[in-house]
Amino acid sequence: MTRAALRIAVLLVAVVGGVAPVHAAESPAKAVADVMLAPESLAPACKPIKGEFGISIQARTHYALVETIGAPLFKPPVHKALQSFICDKAKSTIYYYEYASKADLNAAIGYTKGVIWGEGGRSEMHPEYIFPIENVLVVISSRDAEYFANAFFYGVPGEAGEIFSNALEPYGKKDYASAEAGFRAVTQKSPDLLLGHLYLGHCLFYQGKYADAIPEYERATSLAAAHGGLTQVNGRILSDQLGMAYALSGRLDDARKSFEATIKRDPDYPMSYYNLACTAAEQGDLDAAIANLKQGHARRQNVLPGEAFPDPRGDDSFKRYLDDAKFKAALAEMGY
Repeated sequence: MTRAALRIAVLLVAVVGGVAPVHAAESPAKAVADVMLAPESLAPACKPIKGEFGISIQARTHYALVETIGAPLFKPPVHKALQSFICDKAKSTIYYYEYASKADLNAAIGYTKGVIWGEGGRSEMHPEYIFPIENVLVVISSRDAEYFANAFFYGVPGEAGEIFSNALEPYGKKDYASAEAGFRAVTQKSPDLLLGHLYLGHCLFYQGKYADAIPEYERATSLAAAHGGLTQVNGRILSDQLGMAYALSGRLDDARKSFEATIKRDPDYPMSYYNLACTAAEQGDLDAAIANLKQGHARRQNVLPGEAFPDPRGDDSFKRYLDDAKFKAALAEMGY
């Protein structure tokens, strides 16, 4: 059963890279829709609601009059939008201002801060968080603005976002033992945080602790089913890793059921067929192994970015069949 070495890099891009931090390199102009928070990333702690609930009159006034109050000092935004949430009983609004260029935003940001914060800058009276994401200015009008800011910066909201960010450093260096401690702290701080369980599962998996990884992957799977919040790439990786964790722990029947369920949900992804073929081969079911291997090979162009469809001749799961006439014929049919 094959495990892809490039998956760590893929995960870091796919999970954390949704919204660029404020210190990111120059990139093409963005639209408001490109930077808006996905409601799923805050679930289940917060829910989207209709209406405007900026906590200060200054933030609400700025949004209402932004097209005129700064003229002729700077160009107005070409588009604006707002997004409101309720977390427990507290309501908050995030304002988005899309400027034609970063230069236009830079000309307006100082005035915006002055209008909303006043001369004293950000304070307890004016706790709005104001920051740019390329050419889009974001104003978080909330009594808990850092909670939402961490969701922008790290992909994880609240204090858990800071812990999560710290754990990513050893994870990126493949120091999985240190990263495990960090992500375990994330799951203790936020038990319903999907990404915490996902990354903790990966840390355990890459240390060879397959049985320990299973409950973390199962929890991530149930949270994803209930609330969403995973990209297609990471949903596919999660399904792969859970099934492989079952198989590598000796739970072949569970692995087979897991891969079969994934294929029903996502029939175009080739690795589910490949991993199901590996599992069937481990169980001695050569006909099922060959059938699924062919199905996966036919979809091999749909592998994840940076990966390639595995050569079954180098996989331990198929080793005992390399001299089998039926298996050799199937490999030849696939071009091996």
